[in-house]
Amino acid sequence: MDEIDLTILKKLLENSRLTYRELGEINDMSVSAIHKGIKSLEDNGIITAYIARPNILALKCLFVLIFGTSSAKSMDDVSKELGQHESIRFIGIAGARFLYITAYLKNISELQEFSSYVSKIAQISEPTIGIINVPYMTTPEPLTSIDYKILKPLNRDSRKTITDMADDIGVSAKTVRNHLNRMIENKLASFSIQ
Repeated sequence: MDEIDLTILKKLLENSRLTYRELGEINDMSVSAIHKGIKSLEDNGIITAYIARPNILALKCLFVLIFGTSSAKSMDDVSKELGQHESIRFIGIAGARFLYITAYLKNISELQEFSSYVSKIAQISEPTIGIINVPYMTTPEPLTSIDYKILKPLNRDSRKTITDMADDIGVSAKTVRNHLNRMIENKLASFSIQ
């Protein structure tokens, strides 16, 4: 990986819906060079998915962190299994089998069951569990049912075209574009890479 790859990754972490043209303008490169660079990052397993998720402020939920040393034989297997859980947002693997897992829970009553699940799958015998304080902010408007319908097919492919999303959920491309722009403008959703 070189400095251009790192710049591309940083920009896609911030907004995975950036077009090849927009990334090319940022890096002063051609669209085809950006496409080739991203394809290489995908082929080498650096980028494994383009994800879309509701923003924590829009969900009005509890943000938790669980960390500890795992006794599992394969960190890849643990990461893949935990990554399938709908509440988990981030899994970080550090040296010496140390795992960091962040998640959004609907409320505190889910914490015991969720932490037990993570401890079992990650094989962390004594996990440290914390609740992350997110500054209180009001969202201009809540996510709508159409917003959730739009985010669902974007969950593992946030670069999906507006036309494909419109076909998937049965609304017009204009409706999808307007809802996406509103979610981005009001920070109701985040679009990133895994």
